[in-house]
Amino acid sequence: MLTDPGLRDELDRVAAAVGVRVVHLGGRHPVSRKTWSAAAAVVLDHAAADRCGRLALPRRTHVSVLTGTEAATATWAAAITVGAQHVLRMPEQEGELVRELAEAAESARDDGICGAVVAVIGGRGGAGASLFAVALAQAAAEALLVDLDPWAGGIDLLVGGETAPGLRWPDLALQGGRLNWSAVRAALPRPRGISVL
Repeated sequence: MLTDPGLRDELDRVAAAVGVRVVHLGGRHPVSRKTWSAAAAVVLDHAAADRCGRLALPRRTHVSVLTGTEAATATWAAAITVGAQHVLRMPEQEGELVRELAEAAESARDDGICGAVVAVIGGRGGAGASLFAVALAQAAAEALLVDLDPWAGGIDLLVGGETAPGLRWPDLALQGGRLNWSAVRAALPRPRGISVL
């Protein structure tokens, strides 16, 4: 919901680069709770954030407020009222908008499905934490087993996946940008039906 044509053009350009479709709602199209909740991401300007804040819409993720200049105190107040996670000055912070739209799109494609996270921490070496973690992963319908101990031999050894093709921790060194979770998950070794990292 952007009224400034320059910000609309900027959003359209960034959205095209990310590969997401933009639906523009103007001031004459009031936003409903259904529209607000159904969108993968919501991008507002100061005026739209102010309007949406007065509607007391439910809090949600992936809400950004764009501005073409330094954000004024009133813009920050409107952003806080509407629950925005970002106030971005365009075009200087377009990289952050790219990241936000890409995360929102990926989240929408994954239907936001998240599983339970269980951390298994051993009190000392040899306590059996790795073995217990493998047993838990084998009992789950769909599991990702992650070994975060930098001195461990590798959890893939316990599941017999040391020769299985796929990404390992050293392959994931990243200087900047973001990783697409779906692509990473698909590239991990999957011995005996357990994704391993």
